[in-house]
Amino acid sequence: MPGCGSSSSRRNFPWSSVEARTSELTDVEGELLTPDSHASCPGHAAFIDDNGEAVFVCQHPKDWQHGTPSSYRHRSKAEIQADEEAAQARREQEEALTVADAARASFLHEYLSRKGRPPAGTLRTALEILASREHHYGSTRSEAGHLLHPDADGESVAAVFVEAVAKTADNRLPLLALAYAAAAAEANMRSRQAPWQFDPELAVRWLTVLVDLGYPLSEVESRLRTYWSTPLEDEDDLLGGDLPDGDTDNDFDEDEAGEEAPESD
Repeated sequence: MPGCGSSSSRRNFPWSSVEARTSELTDVEGELLTPDSHASCPGHAAFIDDNGEAVFVCQHPKDWQHGTPSSYRHRSKAEIQADEEAAQARREQEEALTVADAARASFLHEYLSRKGRPPAGTLRTALEILASREHHYGSTRSEAGHLLHPDADGESVAAVFVEAVAKTADNRLPLLALAYAAAAAEANMRSRQAPWQFDPELAVRWLTVLVDLGYPLSEVESRLRTYWSTPLEDEDDLLGGDLPDGDTDNDFDEDEAGEEAPESD
């Protein structure tokens, strides 16, 4: 048609097509468009329908900043790029957290294997972690066994913790209590992709305990500790929300965590 481009792609129009009728679109001020007001848009086009009537459309309404109906599901090129970048950021974050999971497990194994009497306050720390919530993470006993003996196989690892309890001297039992608490806390950390199960308050408490024990938080752990300590309006934010930028170690108030470092004798 004179004065406008042609749209020969009427497949699935209007139900799921990228094109949308100009009469269903709005401008930046929220006013409904007309064929005349839309004529200068680069996406302006028209075709003749089966009844011989002219149908005016925009071929890429979101790319040209038009308001679309609530049923319109196509994304603009900018939205697609933003979604891809967000997905990549989430993948990179999860990769970093997987590395951090392994680093914490290694630190805990070394800490729990230390010789001599455990620091004063170890038992209290363990009980505070265990009492912070109901724990439903499968076999905490097996998880604790892995922390004590990382090379134990699946069939024997459950017995590792039971055997350790039976053979450990009374003055070292607080370390086994800490191992059991650590298993529960680490299981919570690994459930971070399940908002119905993950407890951010426990995660913040546990990361703070680890710092008190001498564990150096990675950058992603530091950022998430700050992120999880901030009240959220939507539980979905636990999964894919944007993390704060930069170094956040100094933004976290240790006093708010309510934890004290185990004192040495």
